[in-house]
Amino acid sequence: MQLELSLIKGTGKQGRILKEDVLKYLKSKDVPSFKQQSIIPVKDDTIPLTNIQKVMVKTMTEAMVRNSCIIFFILLFIFL
Repeated sequence: MQLELSLIKGTGKQGRILKEDVLKYLKSKDVPSFKQQSIIPVKDDTIPLTNIQKVMVKTMTEAMVRNSCIIFFILLFIFL
């Protein structure tokens, strides 16, 4: 929702617009709230993984686990 701030009269210091000013403006105008706006359903476009992608995920996950264990033991050795 976008508001035209030049239409809102500020009551703060030096005419600054406060939260109360915005709420008062919204109550005086016929502005739909966020709850009244309709939500457009989004179509789920999931694409199944190919065999090469499945293998790549498996090998990268194994490498990440293997390397994190090595790094853990190196840090454990250094700081103990």
